[in-house]
Amino acid sequence: VQEQPVAVVVPPVYTWPVKGDIVSPFSLEVLAYDETMGDWRTHNGTDFTCDEGDDVLAVLDGVVAEIYTDAMMGQCLRLDHGAQLESLYCGVLPQDGLRVGSAVAAGQIIGRVGNDVLAESAQECHLHLEMTDEGVAVDPLIILK
Repeated sequence: VQEQPVAVVVPPVYTWPVKGDIVSPFSLEVLAYDETMGDWRTHNGTDFTCDEGDDVLAVLDGVVAEIYTDAMMGQCLRLDHGAQLESLYCGVLPQDGLRVGSAVAAGQIIGRVGNDVLAESAQECHLHLEMTDEGVAVDPLIILK
């Protein structure tokens, strides 16, 4: 009798993107006042306090899907974590050598905090993190806990 190998399921490792407190939480159901735009709106990400130049870490293993500059959200980096889970970091200067298709590990430095998020410029320096699951915005804190 031959024994079948047992598949070992390793739970994913999640990490916070920066060392900082939450300055603006995720809010798709309740409108939050936006100091920069001077109106009430939803907030499809979570903003973490930090200093310009702080390391930005991958929250989960993944592959760099996109690196681009948005007029309102600054330099952005999107990671594909598989199973239709993605993370988007706004206001980040990508790490040298990081390219679309680069594999990254949870906790790996993927860039440094910039200070170019015009849409949230009334706030102190921060990192804006969005996450989507099957294309739907989800609260990053639910995933990171």
